[in-house]
Amino acid sequence: MTRVSPLSGRQGVTALVGALALGCSAEVESYATDAETGSSAHALVTVQRSISADGTPPHADVLAGFVRVPAHVEPRALYELLGLRGAIPALGQCRLKMGQEATPSLSGVGRVELLEAGDVWVGAQGSEATLAPHAFPTVIDQISGVLYASRDRSPAAFPAASSYNVRTAGGPGLPSLSITKEAPLELDSVTVGGVVFGEVKELATSAPIDVTWGVGAAGDVVVAELATSERVLTCSFRDEAGAGSIPAGKLDQAGAGRFSLHRVRTTTFRAPGVDHGELAFQFELGTSVSFKP
Repeated sequence: MTRVSPLSGRQGVTALVGALALGCSAEVESYATDAETGSSAHALVTVQRSISADGTPPHADVLAGFVRVPAHVEPRALYELLGLRGAIPALGQCRLKMGQEATPSLSGVGRVELLEAGDVWVGAQGSEATLAPHAFPTVIDQISGVLYASRDRSPAAFPAASSYNVRTAGGPGLPSLSITKEAPLELDSVTVGGVVFGEVKELATSAPIDVTWGVGAAGDVVVAELATSERVLTCSFRDEAGAGSIPAGKLDQAGAGRFSLHRVRTTTFRAPGVDHGELAFQFELGTSVSFKP
């Protein structure tokens, strides 16, 4: 199965959507999803947009999953395994990942069902896109069912600063769903060490890296990501602060890589048949850089 990066953006959602696209999206196997005593249902939807300052084509991806798990299970690791969420460090903290991640253990989880939700629509009000169902790769016997992914990868199909609808027609054991949430603003006015973002070509990691951005909304999070071929450093900041500093020496690998900021907003909801729902937005602004120790 495709490895999930710290964020389910460029290396997470995009990679998993690409893997799923290798399978048939027209017909999916029907899975039994009758409600069972002692289980809970979760609806997870991620909207990811990526804009680059280095000429890399922009793109957007949406991934949705409707998951039934035993009620005693804390499902965060499962969300990451499925590619529905990425691991973000606590506010004010940084996290370094080196090499291949270990696959989260499903020991004690029991059977996990990815529920069939019928037709699924996600997008700005009045222009929702239909997501395509894909049978989940059967690498892990404990998990079966379908995930839903966007066909259109154009950022124009999934705009920032808009009201989003998530709707489903419903399926066996899962009623229809309709919710509306607000997407955050695109990142703008970004500087790195006092330099306009689009002009950044090198970053010295032996000194603190100071970043500023146009303030978004209270409660949103801005995540800085420094990625090389072998290491990924992520640091998390409050959006309303408008600034953050990546501590010196956290990334010790020199060479070509990518620096990006992600504006993250996670909204929660409950609905008939859904014990816990999340609609997450992850809007990235990135560029290729050379890291200097």
